[in-house]
Amino acid sequence: MSFHECGGDVGDDVHILLPSWVMEIGRKNPDIYIIDREGRRITECLTWGIDKERVLRGRTTVEVYAGK
Repeated sequence: MSFHECGGDVGDDVHILLPSWVMEIGRKNPDIYIIDREGRRITECLTWGIDKERVLRGRTTVEVYAGK
């Protein structure tokens, strides 16, 4: 699993979203997403702030990435 979406910009040939189950968690807990300097929540990228938090079905982002 990636921690961010792929594509969607000018010239990109592919567009891969975050998994739907991650986006569902984000709808209930938007704090899993990164916030830019202007305070806007960027829903295509998970925040590093949850690397050690078990907010993804009881797992951390690192555990999900490792396939645990």
